[in-house]
Amino acid sequence: MEVVSPKLTTRMPVTDTISEFWEAMSVHFDVQRDASCGGHVHVTPLRNGSKFTLAELKQVAFATVVYDDHVTSVLPPARRTNGYCPSNTRAGTPALQSRLRALVAGGKNTASLRQVASELRSCGSPREVWAFMQKSRYVLWNFQNVCPGNSGTCTGTVEFRGGSQFLTTKGTLAWVAFVLGFVTLATEEVSLNWL
Repeated sequence: MEVVSPKLTTRMPVTDTISEFWEAMSVHFDVQRDASCGGHVHVTPLRNGSKFTLAELKQVAFATVVYDDHVTSVLPPARRTNGYCPSNTRAGTPALQSRLRALVAGGKNTASLRQVASELRSCGSPREVWAFMQKSRYVLWNFQNVCPGNSGTCTGTVEFRGGSQFLTTKGTLAWVAFVLGFVTLATEEVSLNWL
């Protein structure tokens, strides 16, 4: 079963909404665990228009590369090897792969991260960021929804596809908090000029 929530904001009683949903699910359905199932969290900035600026998208993209190993380490084992959410650095576009060869083969180093930062700085549109970061939507951090025409509508979201099964209020909120925290870190602390 796939369940899609309405848009929620941090200004709403999100815990109450998710708690009510899980209470209803437990009353009407026999929710079963399946390690192959995952949850996705879509996020946009909380401001008028709810769209990332180009600079913010670049920062989020760079953060997904810089912190790739750390994010992978918190994923459940079934999500680390799942074909629907491989790391962008391991399943990205040929352009991303050529610049990340050192990251994958020999660990992160200043030279490879400089190349990634340089490539992202040169992106002139959200579509270019998306094209650099992935070849399909089946990657850990999906940027496809920031571009009109890719999947029907442009929601403006960055989608995190690595969440484990969303089976309880607490588990669902934990993944939502993780994604919000990561994107906040990326947009407020990460700089393409670090190197």
